[in-house]
Amino acid sequence: MDDRYVAKADIGQFYDSIYTHAVAWALVGQKLAKATTHTKPEPWYNALDRLTRFTKRNETTGVTIGPATSTVVGELLLGAVDRELTQFNYTRFVDDYVAYCKSETEALDFLNTLRYELNKYNLAVNPRKTKIQALPVSTTPKWIRELRRLTPSRLLASSQEIEDILDEAIELIDEDIDTSALVWALRAAEPSFSSLQPHAIQKIRARLLHLAARRAPVVPFLCRFYSATNTNPAPDRPALKSILRAHLGEGRTDCGLWLTYLLLSHELKLGANLIDELIGRADALTLTVMATSTSEPARRAAKAFAIKLTKATVDNYDRDRYWLLLYELHRLGEISVGSYSDPSFDIMKREGVTFVDWNRKSLDRSELRLPRLPGPFALFGASGSTSPD
Repeated sequence: MDDRYVAKADIGQFYDSIYTHAVAWALVGQKLAKATTHTKPEPWYNALDRLTRFTKRNETTGVTIGPATSTVVGELLLGAVDRELTQFNYTRFVDDYVAYCKSETEALDFLNTLRYELNKYNLAVNPRKTKIQALPVSTTPKWIRELRRLTPSRLLASSQEIEDILDEAIELIDEDIDTSALVWALRAAEPSFSSLQPHAIQKIRARLLHLAARRAPVVPFLCRFYSATNTNPAPDRPALKSILRAHLGEGRTDCGLWLTYLLLSHELKLGANLIDELIGRADALTLTVMATSTSEPARRAAKAFAIKLTKATVDNYDRDRYWLLLYELHRLGEISVGSYSDPSFDIMKREGVTFVDWNRKSLDRSELRLPRLPGPFALFGASGSTSPD
């Protein structure tokens, strides 16, 4: 009740910044961990350091994002930091910190102590997300409240209503670099796509094409828009290829995947130059889409890439990065994976498992039970099924 300020912070690039040697430091202290580096038998805490490095080709910086093992490693580090912050009234969710303080001085003290303790393990707070606010503060961000006022409980009935909410989101983005407002607005508008009239479809399609060229988060919505409105993307092929190239140039291979799947699923030609660009980006998922498509040039290029991976001079680390591509081509009988072949490949092939469903008629997320798994890579199943059951 006496708190007057709140301090907020999170760790910049947390999992990518984890220094594996620091895991042992957090467990037993830096001095002991370093003193027993070459001790035989290997102490358990140094073994944990070594095995953590093993997951990333013996690199000492960064752990893989996603696996539960990475979560455990992160908690071992931040648990050590927590033990040095017990004098403060704070909460932590993964790497996000919120501290409630009686004065601005105490809030500054919390942030300085946090920085000091994180630095012991080669971690640092994200300055863009570190701030002190006087209480009370709103529980819901202003941009969400403003967009909610434009979003009735019914479906957005017209293209104008959709454009209004997109305009509001774009203005909010201009005030804040974060694109969350635009994604929120598109999610609010998406259920209305399938009920738009033909003239409205043309207007919103043109708007989404324009936005997708400049904002990567719009690309999945654009791809689903074609499906939801049963619109043939063929007339937009030049624009879609241009958008694809623009995002590839910025390293956004996720956008490349969505757009490559959209084009190939409608049997629209990529062209030799764009295929070369996609091969050059070497994204495993995009290459898998190309390798399993009906486009002969795309299949041939992806297969040539995969054949190089089967050579004896390529180590298993590089092959592992492309296991999905290798499996799908193995399933189709297009390549022999030789000594790399894992028993699970033949088991999955025998059971008819595939990770790419070209029989999907739509990219509508409502077709999946899990709302955030629409698109080219749905949940796998037997005989081409993508049902999560």
